[in-house]
Amino acid sequence: MDRPFEGEPLSNLRAMYDATTARMVQARYNLKQIADELGARFGDRFKAQLHNQGRDAGEETTLIDGYRVKMSVDKSVTWDQDMLRQLLVELPWDQAKEIITMKLSVGERTYARIVDDNLRGRLTGARTVAVKPPHIIFTD
Repeated sequence: MDRPFEGEPLSNLRAMYDATTARMVQARYNLKQIADELGARFGDRFKAQLHNQGRDAGEETTLIDGYRVKMSVDKSVTWDQDMLRQLLVELPWDQAKEIITMKLSVGERTYARIVDDNLRGRLTGARTVAVKPPHIIFTD
């Protein structure tokens, strides 16, 4: 693995970290302001275009004043959990598992409080822990 800062004193790494962080904060702010301005200029036009096509959401790349601009509107769908649970009970199992996405899990705090060795052992067989690499940063 390439280590471009190998041998740099920690004080230099800290100074580079602080300077880079400041540039990133400013860059994120600038990008947000630019995105807001593009949205103000073209957002209503794009939403109307989607509506005319019978769509609520979508993505399109177009030329505006000679610049390629990608416009997108995402959608977020939520489902009433109580209604889905009721359907789950009413539908035949084969149909329910084809239609309804189910993800079962046990919260880590709940798992840690289980004292019944038999239950804990059975749950442990269904549990996979993936450890992420360490994330190390400077702090103030």
